[in-house]
Amino acid sequence: MRHLIFALLVGHALGALSQPNNLPPGVRGGGAGAATRSVAAYLDRERGLIGALEAGQRDTVQQMLDEGFEVRSATDADATPAADWLNAELRNAKANGGATVRNLAVREFDGIAVVNFLLDSTRVVNHRKTVATKYVVDVWRMNPHQLLVRYVSQPARVPPIPSRPTGRE
Repeated sequence: MRHLIFALLVGHALGALSQPNNLPPGVRGGGAGAATRSVAAYLDRERGLIGALEAGQRDTVQQMLDEGFEVRSATDADATPAADWLNAELRNAKANGGATVRNLAVREFDGIAVVNFLLDSTRVVNHRKTVATKYVVDVWRMNPHQLLVRYVSQPARVPPIPSRPTGRE
């Protein structure tokens, strides 16, 4: 059942990306590169989550997570509970060189926001900088702003980093 929900969310997010003219107002940035209010707000939340993880601020991260938060991955059959995910992320944040959110889009539905983006994580391996990209779908409760669930997968083909701002960074 959860895999079906994940497939529906990802399909809906990908459908939204392919039909920019049919989106409700306030969902995606305009052609001039200005972010909408929703995109700007959730970009700040996602960056805040990344910043708290990189700073090792466990309490701050826990306040951002719903009590039933879990992470689901396309590569794992079982969900990862919040405590296990948080421990792994805090451990990895110290070893990593930072993470960047790009190509963020938001859809809002009756108190729920579905946020999808590409997450570029920088690592230094054998004195060489490498970037790993993940496709992330976060489901946020809008009031209070808490992360309910995160879905993560490896994209089959990583879109290039845009040379000009699109309003969805």
